[in-house]
Amino acid sequence: MNGNLTVYKASAGSGKTFTLATRCIALLLAAPASSYRHILAVTFTNKATAEMKERILGQLFGLSRGLPSSADYLNTVRPALPGLSDEEIRQRAADVLRRIVHDYDRFRVTTIDSFFQSVVTNMAHELGLSANFRVDINDTDVIDQAVDRLMAGLQPNTAVLRWVISYIRERIDDNRRWDITREVKRLARNLLRERYLMLENRLRDALSDEERLNGFRQRLREQDEAAADHMESAARYLEEVMEEHGLGFEAFSRGSALATYLHKLVDRLPDAPSATVEAYLSNPEKWLRKADQKRPELVAVCEELRSILETVENFRQEYAQAHSNYVLTTANLGPLRLLGEIGRELTHINEEANRFMLAKVPILLNRLIGSDDAPFVFEKAGTTFLHVMIDEFQDTSTLQWRNFKTLLLENMAAGNSCLLVGDVKQSIYRFRGGDWGILDGIRKEFPHHPVDVQELTTNYRSQQRVIDFNNRFFARAAAILDELSPTEGDDRIARLYADVAQQCAADGDGGYVRVHFTDRRAAGDDNRSADDLRMDDLETQVRLLHAAGLPYSAMAVLVRWNKEAAALIDRFATDCPDVPLVSDEAFLLAASEAVQLLIHAMRYLADPTDTIALAFVARHGNAVAADWAACEGDRPTALAHTEFISRREALLTLPLYELQEELIRLFGLDQRPGQAAYLMAYLDQVLAFLDDNPSDVRLFLEHWNDVLSGVSIPAAEVEGLRVLTIHKSKGLQFHTVLLPFCDWPIERDRPDDLLWCEPEEAPYNELPLVPVPTRSMARDSIYAADYEHEHFQRRIENLNLLYVAFTRAEKNLLVWTKGYASPKGTSTICDLIKKTLGDELDDTFESGSPVTTVVGHRHTDDGNRLTARPEPLGISFHTYPSRVSFRQSNRSQEFIAQAGDPDRRQGEYIDQGILLHKIFSALDTVADVDRVLDSFEAEGLLGEQIKKDSLRRLICRRLSSPQTAQWFDGSWQLFREVAILSRDTEGRLLVRRPDRVMVRNDETVVVDFKFGKQREEHNTQVREYLGLLSDMGRPSPRGFLWYVFTNTVVEVNS
Repeated sequence: MNGNLTVYKASAGSGKTFTLATRCIALLLAAPASSYRHILAVTFTNKATAEMKERILGQLFGLSRGLPSSADYLNTVRPALPGLSDEEIRQRAADVLRRIVHDYDRFRVTTIDSFFQSVVTNMAHELGLSANFRVDINDTDVIDQAVDRLMAGLQPNTAVLRWVISYIRERIDDNRRWDITREVKRLARNLLRERYLMLENRLRDALSDEERLNGFRQRLREQDEAAADHMESAARYLEEVMEEHGLGFEAFSRGSALATYLHKLVDRLPDAPSATVEAYLSNPEKWLRKADQKRPELVAVCEELRSILETVENFRQEYAQAHSNYVLTTANLGPLRLLGEIGRELTHINEEANRFMLAKVPILLNRLIGSDDAPFVFEKAGTTFLHVMIDEFQDTSTLQWRNFKTLLLENMAAGNSCLLVGDVKQSIYRFRGGDWGILDGIRKEFPHHPVDVQELTTNYRSQQRVIDFNNRFFARAAAILDELSPTEGDDRIARLYADVAQQCAADGDGGYVRVHFTDRRAAGDDNRSADDLRMDDLETQVRLLHAAGLPYSAMAVLVRWNKEAAALIDRFATDCPDVPLVSDEAFLLAASEAVQLLIHAMRYLADPTDTIALAFVARHGNAVAADWAACEGDRPTALAHTEFISRREALLTLPLYELQEELIRLFGLDQRPGQAAYLMAYLDQVLAFLDDNPSDVRLFLEHWNDVLSGVSIPAAEVEGLRVLTIHKSKGLQFHTVLLPFCDWPIERDRPDDLLWCEPEEAPYNELPLVPVPTRSMARDSIYAADYEHEHFQRRIENLNLLYVAFTRAEKNLLVWTKGYASPKGTSTICDLIKKTLGDELDDTFESGSPVTTVVGHRHTDDGNRLTARPEPLGISFHTYPSRVSFRQSNRSQEFIAQAGDPDRRQGEYIDQGILLHKIFSALDTVADVDRVLDSFEAEGLLGEQIKKDSLRRLICRRLSSPQTAQWFDGSWQLFREVAILSRDTEGRLLVRRPDRVMVRNDETVVVDFKFGKQREEHNTQVREYLGLLSDMGRPSPRGFLWYVFTNTVVEVNS
């Protein structure tokens, strides 16, 4: 028995959420007792997940009460439940809703990432992960940290150092910056991308053999030079034959073109031939002037020369390709072979933080699932899924699909149903790995199973004029983009857009579309740019719509790039301050005056010479503007908060989180209106930072600069003109959409773009994966097919972006673009719009009349408590004095000071034994010695009196003895200074922290480091640890005291 797979191709506004919800509700009502436990509904974003859950639960409530707002759902699910009366459906809806609410964790409507994360969590043991590991989504920071640690830890006479030096020399030879950190970090971003992860092991093996890699590069260079030699020799031979016949370049018609062509080839510049040289290749008579064409002997000579020129051109083409192959293949070899080392550093950092990168979850599951273990793996997720539904399927990545496909095959083989919903035209997340080709070729994925593909062709979002415009526009635009393909008759994009036509669900001929072309030359104003003219007209249209009764909150301005949003916001702030704007930038933590005051206060605390930070604190802390005008001289210090200045040293002793609370109290930030949401979100981020980092002000300020300054807070809806990017508008809809910058490039190559290619031709295939820069020279290389495919993908992606933007509009769509086309053909969205609408079009295209009335979405208050509109509640921020205080001494700073005083030993604060104790406690394996010492040195704990080299020698000697070496060989699961909690006979809590507990299979060893004389209490201490471990169920633990200075190991009997 085989189940079926249904695929809904859901164009924009076609009611896919309604379709998914009714499908899920029908399945729930068909078997109310347990069906909710066996349905998996996967969405793309957290917002979509919340909307889907709310829709399902709200309509179950509505169906159970027979509410009018659920009538459409009842009419839709009724045919799927034959034999059930409306009353029985109501009873089942109530039963299912009750069961879900009481077993909510088993109601699996979730995002793709959350679902895979839950599977990995349940498979932690099988995957070799600790039970309490955390998943991190912030790839960029940890990769940058790994690169920085690798560079900081470079050691003499190592292969990694040789690779780094070699790469630096390559860049200097190419007249590029010698600082390679940025380039290495850029390439290292690929460590967590699917294409790299799928071939990571093979690539790492190929790159690990330094001799083999150097030989590979040498073979490519030799191949390139051999092709250049052939081309140069052929060009010289042609000149020699000309001389033998007594002919110079001047003897030929336009002979200078031939001279230029040959001289470039001799100089090893394989430029394509000019039109004159092309003519020479086609006809010997083209070499001669008209008078000479009547001389047979000259025509015969020219035929001989033409034949040689043909050979020259063949060698030129061969060299052009060989040189392109060499340049493109070796362009990133330098940083590429560092990826393996960076990957190892990345793994080490994550292990230290007990963290796992979210980007690695799909590949980890894929390797675990294999081809036969899918049932076991997904059962470990906590249930068996009988029905699987995946929304936004066009954004699913290759690895995600491989994992889901196995689940779907198992499901269908068991006779259960699967549902996929997506739209190729809305695939705009390729940079996240989204692959629309999976949806497009879904029948090929299941050749032995029936696939029912259905199109949702009715648009419930937009009015007639908007729908008609989009129907005609995108059918024509797709055909125009197909003309850019190098393959004649290619209609792939038109085929993908074959289902673009929609019907309008609403009656009437409403809606408005306006496309305005701005051209400063046509306007006769050479002093203003096209962008200025567009902004002028945008402001005019916004004011006209608002004056006609349309609220600002009904309008949304969509842009392609964040920088365009910033420019637009600046322009409105200057020219239209009365127009309220709502944007992501408005809700950044960095936009909060209170948060900025905290950051600047910490900058001053960390560096009292930072007068700019102090000036900010003074101006925004408590100073009055008039004070600034009257104050002379040292204004910041004079005006800054007196208590803040006087308590600087005391404030620095506070832990990071308590410092924030004290500064909030000090400056009265909890009393400032409109800042509560920012402060709460900010303090949450401080706590999250402390999960992985020490309580260090300077480190936190770096984290602020790198990460937190770009974090937004969750915010309630605000009245105002929305400004957001097209990507962030996906899934949203607006009464009126305004697109002021419709002129972004369609296929432009960017310097940071890379193609990850799998070459098939020798010797290039010695590397399984090659990162190739996207340059036009790729067209003349073995990577030509990859390059053309990339440009094909860009054409689709940018047309999809335009489709998503245009289809957000419900009533009005207003578009601005440049009034003149690019001389390079269809290279920008502006060119595409002009060609689609007709080059002869005047400066404005209009259809319909502006709609300025706002009719609320159908939402009747019929008593459905689960779909009721929430009313925003005001929040307030209060601080209370802490009952428990903690202070840190900060005396480690004194290690740096007084270093030159021979009479003042640093041992006054921490002697060498305590320092060594900290070092040994930080070691996992012998390989960590240098890293730990570097870390301690960076923290200022190693001064002149405690030299790093002498410490390294001592540590390495102690770790070389057989007894101790086995404890640091990497074969143990370690617990370093982990607290063991117990209670004494009176019930009081006791905390014990063994230096090093090691577990391997059934073997448990505890080691305590000592740096003084042997004492009996040391034995008592270890015996207590052994007793606690035995009580915890560890069989026969063994305990040792290691007196490091004398290298004496004493076993303690329990």
